[in-house]
Amino acid sequence: MKRIFIYVSCFIMFASIFSGCSSKPTYSTLEEAVKSNISSHQIEILNVCKETNLVLCYNKYHYILGGYNYNNGNYDNFKLINKIDTCNSEIVVETEYIKEVGNVIWGILNTEDQVEKFIIEYLNGDTEQVTAINNTFISSMPDSLQDTDPNKLRTQILNVYAVNESNNILGKLKTYNIADPIIVMVN
Repeated sequence: MKRIFIYVSCFIMFASIFSGCSSKPTYSTLEEAVKSNISSHQIEILNVCKETNLVLCYNKYHYILGGYNYNNGNYDNFKLINKIDTCNSEIVVETEYIKEVGNVIWGILNTEDQVEKFIIEYLNGDTEQVTAINNTFISSMPDSLQDTDPNKLRTQILNVYAVNESNNILGKLKTYNIADPIIVMVN
């Protein structure tokens, strides 16, 4: 009987040790998960895309795109994907290949005006409208572009328009020359 007790005790002890070693920290809020992985604690979450499990954050100096996992009511494993300097331009549009998600497009219009939606036109003729959240957007690229080489994603964008509630264009990224997009602010 003592032998069984010793075996069971040893099993429980080893199981608790090994399960503790492999557990990841979890957080009750997405903000806590983000702050745990970014040195600046003055982070503002601007946009959360549940479809792609991506989050767009802002601190004084950068827009930060990251991915997160949400399991059993907790957030874990926030992963930084891209960081853009805030002073680059008025409108920022980026593309990313994310292994678990596919090809993604995201952007920001730096303006005091309220953006209602972003309209994205692609070279292949596809058009996508994405509802703006805090003058930002995150979206999976159309199915027709999911097999595109990640290094060539940016070249597939023709125009990106930031539009207000009255359908007035507030900002526009027009790619006459794919290598050097022209940024047009409309006021």
